[in-house]
Amino acid sequence: MTIIKQLQKDFSKIKFVAADRFQWSPEEKTIYFVENSKNPAWSLLHEAGHMLCDHTYYSNDLGLLRMEVEAWEKARELAKKYGHKINEKHIDKCLDTYRDWVYKRSSCPNCSQAGVETTTGNYRCINCGHLWKVSSERFCRTYRKSLSLSR
Repeated sequence: MTIIKQLQKDFSKIKFVAADRFQWSPEEKTIYFVENSKNPAWSLLHEAGHMLCDHTYYSNDLGLLRMEVEAWEKARELAKKYGHKINEKHIDKCLDTYRDWVYKRSSCPNCSQAGVETTTGNYRCINCGHLWKVSSERFCRTYRKSLSLSR
């Protein structure tokens, strides 16, 4: 039995739909998956991890990273249950993409030091006080728009 069939059997109230990327949609109760991807079982288990952790929406960048870590932890548990092993380097590579994304968004466009997200998508530099806003898009280039001049 393939992993998709096992997941469909165990989570019969969840829809599994072929798509152009892996994604958990909480409002649609659907796991979207790429049929011909490299190591699809790992990504399916990861998306099922989001579902089992009741992940819906994140309110800040670090919240998204936390959700990704939790989903991979749950994916490891599921993999063990279904007799799979997820390569740890694969997990690290996936998490690195989110870590890099957070780093780019939180780097001050004025002095390049670290900033903190004060409200969703809005940052303040802890070094120079500069303010900037970032786009809400996760799957494209990071854009930072300055809102103030430094002190």
